[in-house]
Amino acid sequence: MKQSRISWPILSAFTISFLYWIYRFTNSFSADLIDYQALGRIIEHQGLIGYLITGPHREPIYPLICAWAMDIEKLSGIGFTHIMAGFGILMLMTTQVLTYIILKRLNIRPWICSLAILYWGISPAITNSAFNVLLFCEVATYPFVLSVVIVGCQGWEAVDQDDKKKACIYGILSGSIFAVLTFIKAAFECICPAYFIFFLIAALLKKRISFSLVCFLTAAGVLFYIPVIGYKCLNKFYNGNFVIADRGPVNLYGNVERRTGPLTPRKYLADLASVGGVCGKYFKPQECSYWAYTESDRLGFQKSIELADQHLPPQAVTDTLLRLSKQKALNNLPQYFLLTLTEGLKMFFWEAPIPFFPLDFIAAIVTFLAFLYCGVYYKNTPNLIKHSLVIILFFVFFYSFFAILPRHILPLVPLYLISISYGFSKLLGKV
Repeated sequence: MKQSRISWPILSAFTISFLYWIYRFTNSFSADLIDYQALGRIIEHQGLIGYLITGPHREPIYPLICAWAMDIEKLSGIGFTHIMAGFGILMLMTTQVLTYIILKRLNIRPWICSLAILYWGISPAITNSAFNVLLFCEVATYPFVLSVVIVGCQGWEAVDQDDKKKACIYGILSGSIFAVLTFIKAAFECICPAYFIFFLIAALLKKRISFSLVCFLTAAGVLFYIPVIGYKCLNKFYNGNFVIADRGPVNLYGNVERRTGPLTPRKYLADLASVGGVCGKYFKPQECSYWAYTESDRLGFQKSIELADQHLPPQAVTDTLLRLSKQKALNNLPQYFLLTLTEGLKMFFWEAPIPFFPLDFIAAIVTFLAFLYCGVYYKNTPNLIKHSLVIILFFVFFYSFFAILPRHILPLVPLYLISISYGFSKLLGKV
């Protein structure tokens, strides 16, 4: 029986990536880390209950990882930053393996696979997210985003074959993975139901309605909503906020107020230029700062403080911010729609800029063209690509309501690289 072996280009890509990660690991440094380390310290000293009482804070999983790293530091004497860098290597390696599995299932040419795997291993944006001293929680999402695509495809096949047992198993896995993702990035609280609604609509259109579909969606819903709603109830009980994480309504309101304010052609052009450091070359600092996330945060926090000064309870402040956001958006809907669409386009600028070479713009153009290509030929793409595009679409859609920072885009990068590899292979006539 002929054994399947990993070709030398693939093996070389894995090896070079690992050696580069080890280099970055040995050159990681200590600093007074902020935010996530502070949150981890709360969990370390006060436990999860203390984290809830003093909240709401950020999503809980990454602070928990930071707290565990602090415990390991005390027991082993290994520096906290080295432990977190080691965690980053684990996430990068797991994601790299999953990426290879998906590309192999898509029958992508080995040399294209090796390039995709190598680029994942040395990408400035990705490696910086794993070894950045400020800590990027997005690094923890990488393998789970790919896992939810793989499991979702397996669930679709189980429904297609009317296999109730497998449909239930994959539904449990899908719901659980989405719950984990939500506890890392709260945006997945919206992406998960949207994904499964799309799953249901696709089944209706293809006449795949069966008890297996009910099993998959029910299992997924139960395993997703029980932990998510349970955590939100804990936040409500201990700090009065029925939320996964802080600042969501505050950020939403700040962005709505900014996007519905007075707009001129020059002001809009400054918004378009607010990626890759281009804005500062052609516009005044105050014109650029208006489109920075700090401005939307300022507007949102200012409004929340005004509401809190009216002695409203925390949940009433949240509800009022959401209501006012809706009203302001509807009052100037065309402008709000235009600026929200513009913000969504920034989701393709995921790569970090490097000196003397526009790597970020090249990556954005290639990514957008690959997404467009796969979207145009959506009906003829494999299920792995279909599911990847759906996740990308909903992720971009929901994040476009907020101010997008480069780090927010990073969970999509594994899916971007897969889409680029598939599109390139398709153009070469292989798949």
